[in-house]
Amino acid sequence: MKEHKTPYAILVHLLKGNIDFSVGEEKHALVEGDILTLAGDIVHELAATEDSIVRLTLSKHDKAERVKSLEDK
Repeated sequence: MKEHKTPYAILVHLLKGNIDFSVGEEKHALVEGDILTLAGDIVHELAATEDSIVRLTLSKHDKAERVKSLEDK
């Protein structure tokens, strides 16, 4: 997917495959099982490096900070 953004926080869960997820000049090579969150209004893009299955969760009521706080528990 080319560069885009959403006004809402997102959660990306890579269920199968490999993708490159980029935010600005920073590229993250995601592998099966990886999860990341991104606040709203941040431009990002992704490119599959092989056949992949991605679960995208977008919530008008959620915040990336809440999801990130769960990592510490």
